[in-house]
Amino acid sequence: MVVVHTCFLIMCRYVRVLWSVSNYVQQLCINSRSERFMKIQKKYIKTFPLLIIVILFSLIHCQRGNRLILVDKGETDYLVYHGPQEGIVIQRAARELAEYLEKISGAEFPVTTENNKSNKLIVIGRNNPFTAAVEKQMNIKAITNDGFRILTYKNNIYIAGAVNRGTLYGVYHFLDIYFNVRWFSPEFEIVPSQVTLTVPQINDLQNPRFAYREIFSGDTDDGYFRHHNRLNGSRGQTHRDNELIYTPENDIWSKDGPAGGHNFHDIISESYHHGGQILAMSDGVRSQAASHFVSKISAEGDEHWYAFSQEDRGWDPDPASQSFADAHGGTLS
Repeated sequence: MVVVHTCFLIMCRYVRVLWSVSNYVQQLCINSRSERFMKIQKKYIKTFPLLIIVILFSLIHCQRGNRLILVDKGETDYLVYHGPQEGIVIQRAARELAEYLEKISGAEFPVTTENNKSNKLIVIGRNNPFTAAVEKQMNIKAITNDGFRILTYKNNIYIAGAVNRGTLYGVYHFLDIYFNVRWFSPEFEIVPSQVTLTVPQINDLQNPRFAYREIFSGDTDDGYFRHHNRLNGSRGQTHRDNELIYTPENDIWSKDGPAGGHNFHDIISESYHHGGQILAMSDGVRSQAASHFVSKISAEGDEHWYAFSQEDRGWDPDPASQSFADAHGGTLS
């Protein structure tokens, strides 16, 4: 964008100069009314539109020249590369990237582990000499949790996270944000069709605001759908009749979420229960819950969070809880 902006300013400056010269010549012609100056004016006016066209084409070239051309009319010079020692998660990331880029453009992106510096590469992962060569630019230390960086440097594109899951999510982010691939359900995805693919100069650092991300719905039983949407949680994977079984390349879930749940009865004494849940507006409920978690955290102190959630059943609320709900939209949750 900086280059395009600069080109635009240069074009404006040229147009301003040409316009000033045109006005100057016209004024000379008016003042002198000589045949010589009239010829100069006519000649100059004929060339003025051509100069504008040349400048506009220069601006377009300036914008295109700042982008990397991955695919040109269905053909590519790029390979997808990962280090030869990388495991199944990075291998999967490279494979899926190549597959989706081919779906989009029709161009085949071979996946390679060969260290050939003459190739144009999309480099996946950290453990390879290419990523090591741009260590300063990648600044892996700035990446947290499942974060990642996508970097264009010279002719190559680098996608890497601090951990393998971050690299995988970097590939999905690249497809999502830069090529508009969408995964709306396990059975439905959108893959645009483009015979020419370009990307701008990129230095895209993404660190998730939430360390644990999960949606409690049937669609997310599909591990590939969950990862495609950068959902790393698995606490709810047993909400079906049988525990879900994932392939090794998929079974890389975060366990950094609140264990347990549906535990009002485990924490709050029976005297504070009503209609299947608790007396939500009672100060005694808050006092018991606070006391319980202060003691638990003091004794353990190794969890980032603890669960305190409703029972998995309906609720016939007490008058105080119902009154609060009525005053805040009319729903109980």
